[in-house]
Amino acid sequence: MAADSEDLVFRFMFTSLENSPEVELRFKVSTYVRDMKTTILTSNWPPGAVQASEVERLRLLAEGKEFIDTNTLADLKLRGNNGSPIPVHVNIVLKSKGAKTGGGGACEGSAAQRAVCYCCVL
Repeated sequence: MAADSEDLVFRFMFTSLENSPEVELRFKVSTYVRDMKTTILTSNWPPGAVQASEVERLRLLAEGKEFIDTNTLADLKLRGNNGSPIPVHVNIVLKSKGAKTGGGGACEGSAAQRAVCYCCVL
């Protein structure tokens, strides 16, 4: 099968997981990053990783850039390596388990409020 010039091949490396599993996938340059993340979570989640339902979000990093959900792959302007897969580090951000325990801390509130919390827990 010939590769379309509008396709990019990525090698996703889950470096925070034991044995650093890798998943290689092909996407069109018109694909949004959020759709790429959905494909990883729903169809290509590595065995032995935490359950996908426990993941709050995925952070994808390549060529010194973090992928923003609202960008297409073309927007990222990745150089690639002459048809070789582009290595992408996958950082798994888990859902907070202690967020609903209360306790009167400064980080109580909605998820949006917690996202901008700058408190220090000692």
